Amino acid sequence: MNTATINSRTIVLVALIFTLGMLYGLGMLYSPGRMQERARSEPLLPELAVPMVQEIRMSSLEGVQTVVRRNGEWKILIGGREYPGHARHIQSLLDLLASVKQIRQVAAGSAAKAAFGLTEEPGRYIILLDGDNISLAHLHVGKRDGQDGGSFVRLDGHSQVVLLNRALDFYLDAPSQFWSNLRLFPDDLKAEDIIRLATRGRINLPELGELYLDYVLVKDVEGGNTWNLGHDSRQRASFKLDSTEVDSLANAIAVMEGLAFSDQGAVAEKLTEKPVAELDLRTRQGREYRLLVFGPEEGGVYYTKSSESSYLFPTADWRLPLVLKPLSSLEQQ
Repeated sequence: MNTATINSRTIVLVALIFTLGMLYGLGMLYSPGRMQERARSEPLLPELAVPMVQEIRMSSLEGVQTVVRRNGEWKILIGGREYPGHARHIQSLLDLLASVKQIRQVAAGSAAKAAFGLTEEPGRYIILLDGDNISLAHLHVGKRDGQDGGSFVRLDGHSQVVLLNRALDFYLDAPSQFWSNLRLFPDDLKAEDIIRLATRGRINLPELGELYLDYVLVKDVEGGNTWNLGHDSRQRASFKLDSTEVDSLANAIAVMEGLAFSDQGAVAEKLTEKPVAELDLRTRQGREYRLLVFGPEEGGVYYTKSSESSYLFPTADWRLPLVLKPLSSLEQQ
């Protein structure tokens, strides 16, 4: 056997071994088990560009909910009108959709849709649109898996049903209030920045009875941030404030929210009435705000409005006692 024959056989043998190795590698890579492992690490929407999303439509317990981005700010559509949207809650949904992964592909076809709660059209869905009203993603959402807890979904235009590693029910079942920014004051108002509070009015609150409110509280920013009565308050000079209690009051005011947006007719009607209580505040940056309280309406419901907003809010019973406190409750014991 000459050298040329040996070299030829060696080359053939090496090529055969290489080919078998490649086939084995491909078999391992695309085996059912490995495919499932890869699916676990693959996002459902790998090409989703969150900044491109300008509108979200969701079917929910309340029907179809729609939020839109106008000049960088989120709005929620309620009764054909746009109201301030809750940017943090909306962003949390977008972050979830951008990161949610497939656990596994479960089935395809009509029978699969029925088995995983995806039979009814339009059913439950989430649609993401860009500024040209072009769909970036359209998810049909089925039921939750009893073992893994994720949602079964089907992408629009596809028959394949996949199981996600996260559930979408929380967002689909959320009421319109969840998507609404119901804060009375700007989001950047911090309790520690409030240096003056002036409260006046006469109001009857549950559990507290009738309150007569007329006092001014001032923070000594150069003396340890302690709270004192303003010089124009009528209380005795020996009265000492509990600064911790006043800080708690300032925090309740800064984060105060309404229950929902009122229709514009209710706003116009209320603004003709005299408020039963008013609260003025000033910050260390020199900004000033006013809270107006109207009511009560039938059922004891009070409405609130801030000077910064044109919106009027029905207010939860438990919130008003947190921001309209009798002075005696702020006294140092």
